[in-house]
Amino acid sequence: MMENNIEHIIDTFPEPFKTVVKKRYDIIFDYHLHNGKNDHDWLKEHGYSMKMCQDCTIAVEGLPNLSASSYGDWGSIYDDFGAYSKEERENGYNKSFNIFCKMYEEGIVELWRITLYINKFCYMYDDVKKSWSVNKYDGKHWNDCDSPL
Repeated sequence: MMENNIEHIIDTFPEPFKTVVKKRYDIIFDYHLHNGKNDHDWLKEHGYSMKMCQDCTIAVEGLPNLSASSYGDWGSIYDDFGAYSKEERENGYNKSFNIFCKMYEEGIVELWRITLYINKFCYMYDDVKKSWSVNKYDGKHWNDCDSPL
């Protein structure tokens, strides 16, 4: 049942976020807080606690792939969709992504960027610019490109 609710939420994602999830790519989504909302308060209200890590990210205890907003009003979610069977997903192996989806559904966060790896290349989509870029080898030089999807 949880899977169906999450799938319904994913269906409301704007493109290309929805396609990336549906194609089961390993993803990192960066998000902004929506209209002054507070993901820390929402997470605390739902029983989670947070701590700052050495790199200034905010780890959410019990949600290993979710980094709550830190300096600047943005956070991140990572999911390795290919690593989970449907049964594992239903049993909470992707709990971090499910909680992220609930924050999205309740208007706490808005999708901002995608980082995605395909064929040894790193692609990034920026929803503000509505554009894709690719880094082919060194992590320093990004070039505009067409959608890799």
